[in-house]
Amino acid sequence: MMSIRRPALVLACLALAPTLRAGDYDQALSVLSKAFPEIRSVAVFYDGSSTLLNFLEFETSAYKEFRLGIKLFPLEAKDRLTPEKLRLLCTQHRVQAILLLDGDPLVRPSSPFGRLIASQGSRIPVAAVREEWLKEGAWFAIGPSTGGLKVRPKLPNRKVQDTLKELEAEFAKPPSANPSAHP
Repeated sequence: MMSIRRPALVLACLALAPTLRAGDYDQALSVLSKAFPEIRSVAVFYDGSSTLLNFLEFETSAYKEFRLGIKLFPLEAKDRLTPEKLRLLCTQHRVQAILLLDGDPLVRPSSPFGRLIASQGSRIPVAAVREEWLKEGAWFAIGPSTGGLKVRPKLPNRKVQDTLKELEAEFAKPPSANPSAHP
């Protein structure tokens, strides 16, 4: 009896876990590739125990559409991630930007992991799909709930600020006016 219930429980948990698909992040990846054409490697940190990522779709979409390589870093609640360890991890894997996921139970706005990862925005671009991440250090947010591209008021340099402000106007246009801005 236990052997039947256990697989059923695992399947039920997997069915309820947030499934994240690459298409949900196309606008953020598009902004990254337009604002920072030199970027080739984007890190995604997520809760490895409860978030399901369609890795193949994520990797294929990001590379084919935007020429960006996605590096996935699963985390667990017991992990002791410090600013030094995070910087070293990003350096070792040649991470040039970070994409923050929506709905991840471990890496979320105001969580210790979320704040730590978003704080990397002092060194490299951090993109998000929810506006709440702007307060934590993300450079910009764009997604279904943002109503267009939102840019953090103060960024590391004026050129980056100006580039993202130009894109803010581009992504504010209706999809029919600018199909390339809204994949």
